[in-house]
Amino acid sequence: SSGINAEYGGQKGLGGIKGQKGEKGSSGEKGDRGNDGECNIDDFYPCNCDTHVVTRHSQSETLPECPAEFTSLWTGYSLVFFEGNGYGLSQDLGDAGSCMEDFQLMPFMQCSASDVCRHGVRTDKSFWLAANQGTDFMSKPMNNIDEILPHISRCRVCMGTKFIVTRHSFKNL
Repeated sequence: SSGINAEYGGQKGLGGIKGQKGEKGSSGEKGDRGNDGECNIDDFYPCNCDTHVVTRHSQSETLPECPAEFTSLWTGYSLVFFEGNGYGLSQDLGDAGSCMEDFQLMPFMQCSASDVCRHGVRTDKSFWLAANQGTDFMSKPMNNIDEILPHISRCRVCMGTKFIVTRHSFKNL
């Protein structure tokens, strides 16, 4: 189109102003069903399957293994209970919160309104699951983390798609 109106021989006029938005159209037809998804053990993204997290404690210096077909998320030390600022909080040994990646005598901090944070203030205490080590009641109190670590149980947090049944045993079964 050359911009000339053939019927009247003049130039094409300027564009008009934009009109109002039209009404919403009717809904379309239902789409086809999608392909079935797959849920693999290494898929850490949301999928159409159930995932389960389990925490295992060895009660020794040795790291426990994950159940068959489960993937290790992290390893750590078995935290049972802590108390700080007059409040106590116990940890469910089956939950991931009971397996701390790093061992710290005071695994928490307190922050003031002026944004100053301090570890282990006041009368804070932490309680850890013990490793099955012989105890020498005649020994001096331990004041070095390297002396304490062999007495703290190790743990591993695992994730998988199988259902879990918890079994407690005081024997090596």
